[in-house]
Amino acid sequence: KEGLKGITNYRDGCREGVLTSIEAPVVPSNTGVVKRPKVLEADLHLVKAKGEPFIIMVGLLNDKPYEVFAFRPSPGIIPHITFKSHTGKIIKVGKMHYSFESEHFTVENLSLANSNVEENAVTLYSSMLLRHGVNIKYITKTAKKVNDSITSFSSAVCRVLNKYIPNGESKGDICPECGATLTRENGCLICKNCGWSRCE
Repeated sequence: KEGLKGITNYRDGCREGVLTSIEAPVVPSNTGVVKRPKVLEADLHLVKAKGEPFIIMVGLLNDKPYEVFAFRPSPGIIPHITFKSHTGKIIKVGKMHYSFESEHFTVENLSLANSNVEENAVTLYSSMLLRHGVNIKYITKTAKKVNDSITSFSSAVCRVLNKYIPNGESKGDICPECGATLTRENGCLICKNCGWSRCE
């Protein structure tokens, strides 16, 4: 019916070059991003940038920074600041909808708390890099290339993130005064040799 004269069957591997295995493409099982649980423990930090007060929240997964939110305290969000830096929970309500709860206050929708596009970009990019496991020192080093002003918003975010870098020797950082290797302590670079210090 099909006009065939004959049929030959080959088993895979029986003859070189005649038939080769066709395997489905391998899809990596791990993309490097750990799925976010619905609730994350969070640290709330009070900082200043450009002379304005900011609240920077760092969501923690396994005690490591996983995401960042930041906004200015205002009557529509937080009626008054009568608290210090403290801990709470960031809860994922839905896509791009996160809330924050602590003993001091609640924010229903963190995504609406800051309407500044540039500031939102800093926190979104930082969160994306943290979720992909990028070392904090590389995140802050790159952010400083964009704006190294000590009073800038991105510098304030960097100062907060640097608090999560473990204390100890800071590879590649040399004291500008005496040339000794600097040590990192509580977000600051310190020279144990001559006492020079710089907080990032």
